[in-house]
Formats: sequence, structure tokens, C-alpha cells
Amino acid sequence: MEKTHIVRQRYLDAATHQRNKDMVKIITGHTQCGKSTLLKDIGRHFKEKSPNLEIIYIDLEGGAEQIATSADLSEYLHSKLDPNAPSCILIDEIQLVPGWQNVINTIHADYDCNIFATSSHALSASDTLSTFLSGGYVEIKMLPLTFSEYLQFAGIELSDDRTMGVFEDRRPMTVDRIFERYIKFGGLPAMADIDITEQEHFDYFSSVVQPNLQRNIYQGTQEMLAHKISNPPLLKQVARYLAKACGYAITSSNAAAELSESGMTISDKTVRAYVRFLCSLCLFYPSSRYDIHTNTILKSKKRYYIGDLGMRSFLCGYGESDDESAFKTAVCYQLLSEGYNVFSGKLYGNEIDFLALKGGQRLYVQACNEMLPGLEARMRQVAPLRAIRDNYEKIIVTRRGFYPSNIGGIKILTAQEFFLKHG
Repeated sequence: MEKTHIVRQRYLDAATHQRNKDMVKIITGHTQCGKSTLLKDIGRHFKEKSPNLEIIYIDLEGGAEQIATSADLSEYLHSKLDPNAPSCILIDEIQLVPGWQNVINTIHADYDCNIFATSSHALSASDTLSTFLSGGYVEIKMLPLTFSEYLQFAGIELSDDRTMGVFEDRRPMTVDRIFERYIKFGGLPAMADIDITEQEHFDYFSSVVQPNLQRNIYQGTQEMLAHKISNPPLLKQVARYLAKACGYAITSSNAAAELSESGMTISDKTVRAYVRFLCSLCLFYPSSRYDIHTNTILKSKKRYYIGDLGMRSFLCGYGESDDESAFKTAVCYQLLSEGYNVFSGKLYGNEIDFLALKGGQRLYVQACNEMLPGLEARMRQVAPLRAIRDNYEKIIVTRRGFYPSNIGGIKILTAQEFFLKHG
């Protein structure tokens, strides 16, 4: 049965917000996370508001328009645009055209047009942004489905107490079990099916996701050269290493040493270049350390969270998804989806999993599968948060078990409370 189309409203609102009217909007994110669908939703949105508006849609990934170069793109747009009428331009996977920035810059200056484009390359990782569009741009970072979105896409309704999910065919399943499948198979919309099997998931990543990634890697020869990427198989090994280490502080020297132990020859410098490139493809989100005492961002020991947990299972094996690393990753992406900038926190000798900042708001979060048994052990577990001497909210999110709602002044939330109620 074909799934009902679901609009991810917060991204549509961000893209069509009136304050962004005169800027180019670039939607970035992990391949297959829903960018193309959002682009079409944007077109429908503007067509409903202005039925006579000219909508120009270009699917560069599909290749129907035979656009391969910046000259092709310029010629095509000039042939479609009316200098005397407003239009809306929608370009899917714009990074597939080298030099697209100059074309969009010219078109935006010469025509009355609203421009939206998707890219599987993160703009924030680009070295060319300092000379980017003269009229300004907005980057909308799109994430895979949050857990609540996953429930919606999978057609699952929750019981009043949010402990059970009921499918469209009235089958029940505990929310714990549904969440277990979510962190195993990830949040790509096409995988939001509670009956998906490991083989079906593997086949989808092998036949759809991986070829798209390879296209994004190989199309940007200049970008690969800029990042000094000369060994794609080694790139995959670095990706697997980061996927296994999700949520834990790493250094390039430690990564190089561990990779070398497995039979590869790789330097610290190469590790850094390959990691930057993986982040530029939206495959990993880098989280810097933040010194809470001095309020400064540190350069050492970043943490990297994989862009989709299903990719982690695909790279590392499906038995790897049921661990604390996967849970921390899910917590990270929930915070990001709520609009926070996410860091790991450091206060003297204490490490905090997440320091989340949004405007004047600040939230401290520890994430764990289970809390330690016994009050004394649990007090030690909450001690890093209690050591922070400010009045911002501090919580521990637990995946399993039942605990007091407050331990030593620190809120204790279950996974259901955090993913389905918090924020």
C-alpha cells in the first residue's frame, strides 16, 4: 500500500519564511533524508499561494535536462526565465554541477526569482563560502526523521500513556521495541516501515544510498583534491571507524593508530582530511568540545555523530545498533532537530555528553542506556551535572529502567519522555 504523503512542516516553514524572501535557500543534508520531497513541497506551497507563478524544477540527479556543466545550467535557466515575470526555481542536488554558485549568483541578480536548491554537501564545510552569493543565502540543514516523525511516517499511533504503539492494521507493539528498530534501521523516510527486515534495509542502502553517495564523492573531483582524497576504499574504512566511535571523543592521532593496527597505513593529517570530507558529505555531524568554565570552544577531541543510524548499521553490522553509542547519537539528533547547536561539555575533569545552545537557552544532557544501581552510585553519575553552577536545565536521558524523576536536583527522563515530550 502506498504511503500517505507527509509534509515535514518545520522544514517547509524554514524554507518559505518571509524573512528569507530575497535570499537563495540551500537545503543540505544526508542523501535520501527527504530533501527532494521537501523541494517539491516548496513548489506546491508557492503554486497554491500564486497559481500563475512560473515554477521551474530541475532534477539534476535524474538527469532529464542533460545539464552537466555550469554553462548548461545557465543556458537552460535563461531559456526558461521571463525577465518580466516572477518565478520560483527549484534545483535538486545542485552540487552535481561544478561552478553552480556563479550561475545562481548571476540568475538571482538578473531575474525576479525565488531560488531553492538541495545539496548533499554541507555548505558550512565549503571553503568557497566567503565569496558566495552576493545577495545572501540561507542554509537549511535537513535531518533524517526524529523518533516522533518516524512514528508518523510508519503510521503508528501512541497509547495515552505513550508506552504502546498501534499500527494501521491495529497491531500493537511497545514503544521500547519500536525505538529499538528506529535506532537500528535509522530515520531515512523510505525506511520508516516497522516490518522492514535487515536484508531489505541492506538492499536499499546497497542499491540506492551507496550509489548516490558514490556519485556525490566522484562528481566533486576538485573537492576531493581539495580535501586530498585519493583512496576511496580507505575513505570507507575511516567512515566505518567514525561510525563505531559515534558519541565518543576522538583525536586524529588515535584514529590513525587504530586504523594502522588493522593493516592500513594512514597518517594523522590524512585522517583529518578524510574526516572533513565525510562531514562535507553530511555523513557525520562534528560536535566540538565547549569549556563551560571559560565559555570557549576547544579544538581538541571532537565527537562525530553519524548522519543516519541506519548507515551505521549498514557500515558496521546490524548487531552494532543496540548500544549506548547509537542511543547518544539519537539524542544528539533530537537536540539538533529542536534547533540547538550541540557541543560536548567540559568542566575541569568532568565531561558532559551534550551542551545544547539556542539563542539565550542552554541545556545540559547526559545520555545512557541505564543508570548505575544504588543511590550512592547514581549520585556519582549525576555529579558532573551538579558541578555546573548555573540555573540552566540539566537532565539525564535513560533508555531503559525506571528511576526517580529527580536525583540530587537533576531531572531523570526516560527515552519516551525525551523523544516524545521534551522540547
